[in-house]
Amino acid sequence: MSDDEYDLDFPALTDADLAQIDALSQPTPFSPAPIPEPEAAAPSPPPQAQPSMPAPGPSLLALFRSTRPLSVTDLTSPLWCEYQFSYSMLGRRDLPFSMRPGTIELPSGKEIVVNKDREKTGEKIKKKGSDVHKVLEREIHPVEVKVRAQTSEEYMGLRLVNMFTGVRSMLDFGYTREFPVFGYLHNQQITGIIDEIRRTAVPIPSESEQPSTQPSIVTFFSPTKPKPDAPPAPSHILRLLDHKTRMAPTLPETGSTTALAARLQLMLYKTLLDPLLARGPAAFDFESYFISSGLDEACPFGERFITSIHALVQDDDWPLLQEATCLRDMAAVWPRAVELLGANQVDDTLEVIYRLQPKKGRRAPKLPLVQSPPAAVQERGTPPLPDIIESDLPPDVVLLSSPPRSMPGAFHGPVDEAFSPDSDDQLGKNVDAQIMELVKQESMRPTPEEAADSAAPAPPVGAPEESRVLGSHKFPYSAPQIHLHIDDMLALWMGQRAPEGVDIEDVSRCWRCPYEDGCEWREMKAKEFKDNVRDKLDVAYG
Repeated sequence: MSDDEYDLDFPALTDADLAQIDALSQPTPFSPAPIPEPEAAAPSPPPQAQPSMPAPGPSLLALFRSTRPLSVTDLTSPLWCEYQFSYSMLGRRDLPFSMRPGTIELPSGKEIVVNKDREKTGEKIKKKGSDVHKVLEREIHPVEVKVRAQTSEEYMGLRLVNMFTGVRSMLDFGYTREFPVFGYLHNQQITGIIDEIRRTAVPIPSESEQPSTQPSIVTFFSPTKPKPDAPPAPSHILRLLDHKTRMAPTLPETGSTTALAARLQLMLYKTLLDPLLARGPAAFDFESYFISSGLDEACPFGERFITSIHALVQDDDWPLLQEATCLRDMAAVWPRAVELLGANQVDDTLEVIYRLQPKKGRRAPKLPLVQSPPAAVQERGTPPLPDIIESDLPPDVVLLSSPPRSMPGAFHGPVDEAFSPDSDDQLGKNVDAQIMELVKQESMRPTPEEAADSAAPAPPVGAPEESRVLGSHKFPYSAPQIHLHIDDMLALWMGQRAPEGVDIEDVSRCWRCPYEDGCEWREMKAKEFKDNVRDKLDVAYG
């Protein structure tokens, strides 16, 4: 590569000035040793001071999230570089690469020409991580079914169906992946997809440690009414994990924004999931959530949708779910699912697992379907996910692990293609048999990936190293830290403060950024540096 490719293009800077910047921005080598655990007793550092001046023009929230909720990714992605994140939103990163504009207009009126080569490279990196993630997903959810939803209520119903199938996976296998969560944090609707949840039994205390159940004699003479029975003690605990791929065979430094974003992402998942696991008076208020989200909980689902979801949730543990015809009916079954889980909250210890990303030209590693409990998964290591963006399910997809439980094959394709009866009555009579027959046929047919595997030569010795686990990082949940972070990110989204770019120590990130040429943050920092040098020269030489 040429020096011009990474020319910082600071205005009116001397060679000596640029040399000083380069010296300050030299990356420090990462250590391959396990990441040290942060001290739980240490207070969480507050966010860095941000400019008090609000960002010019309409807020990101008004421009891009006026009709849809914020996601966990929306609250963690800006940590890499808030300017790059803002520019990527203006550059319509939600569109396919070929449809994105070549220039973006900033609120200030300035235009930035997007470096398409760098943008394409970033897409390839994300695609590699997504491929590994897809293999992971199919381990526990080999059956992927598309259901046609036509209303907002039906799309929310599909989200609930994925929650119920996730609970079923935890009950059957001890863990699940791609579990939807939602709620309101700081008066903002937030959604997310948890990468992995593991359900483990709570150790049974010895008899000497168990409290006595015999009532005290004073209770027979007490004038007050006995207190109501407390909720049963949890029999299980849920543990959250997230998986990240790394381009280099090293772990990120604990203090880096990369590691911080991974920690905050898991903290946000726990903050959203805990209320959904609450029981009794503190149980999640679905009615209020539906109302605040503009959903009619009593609006009946369409007949086609009802028939489809009933065929997907045949479970003896919640028969009422098979009779649900609206959101209210589905929400009424959720307490039963929580009861079966036997867990009332998420463990405070969270874990990030890092794995080396497949090299260029290599397919993502093919992993066997899970046939063993989570302990075996921990022994062999679990492949990670993309670093760039949180995975999310298409709104019309339901992931299944059990139907049919005795058939190990995979079904990839929209089920509703088979739903072509002459009438809704016939659909109701035949849909179950059609689903089972389709799954049976598809389970016996090799997927394109499997066909390629049979024709491809054996991988060279040492190839598995490209997907090996690099290490994991366990850390404690910090409520003060996550709520400070939410406040800080919402201020950015609402335009209450201007974005912040990278520190000079991380200026190498600019060299891969599609928006480097014309970045306002770089221009501002270059001017500050030039003015600082001039002031020092004035002091030194009068």
